[in-house]
Amino acid sequence: MQHRAVSLWAALALALALAAAAPAEAFWPFPLGGDRVERKPLVRVRIPGDYSTAGEKISRQARAIASDLVSSLSRDCPGYGCLADGIVVTSFVELKNLSRTSSFGRYLGEELMGEMQRLGYRVVEIRKSREVMIAGRFGEYGLSRDPAAIRTRVSATAMLTGTYTLAGDSVVVNARMVDNRSGDLLASAVSIFPLDPVVESMLADAAAPGPEPSGVLYLKKLEM
Repeated sequence: MQHRAVSLWAALALALALAAAAPAEAFWPFPLGGDRVERKPLVRVRIPGDYSTAGEKISRQARAIASDLVSSLSRDCPGYGCLADGIVVTSFVELKNLSRTSSFGRYLGEELMGEMQRLGYRVVEIRKSREVMIAGRFGEYGLSRDPAAIRTRVSATAMLTGTYTLAGDSVVVNARMVDNRSGDLLASAVSIFPLDPVVESMLADAAAPGPEPSGVLYLKKLEM
């Protein structure tokens, strides 16, 4: 019995010595009871130094687009007077199909609306509904894409719009401001977005609206 106890202590001492000699690592899950569990190393997450999230990087590029548009405004727009009556901002669309957009194109439009307003320009929200819809536990809704719920006319003399196209591992965005009265190009800007997992997922739901039964899509009248 004494010999068996000494053997157990010797085995325990050997196990502790081997553990001390091995490099320290953290594993999960830990073994429970006598079951043998495969040890997996913890995943180490590296946070980039230039931006905290992919969303913030997209926002910064949208800010740069807005700045470039303002700096390239046409000289025929003295004091930016051609934008005094308001800017309508639309979703960005695929270059190869101007009726097709995605979460990426819609998000760019949202970002640029805010950026132009922060730069001091009058931005017109064309999706504002005539009434506020209150839906039980869900919330209050003031925006809509339902033609019956929004105003049929809006006053704005300029439009901020643009296209995007895939180019290898990048997405090239072309933004422009256009005079609604003449169609003249007032400003333009180009930005290249890396095709990272976030941008790729935002492009994945690209779709184009189907024609209404009458064959005519809804049009919103722009008052110049």
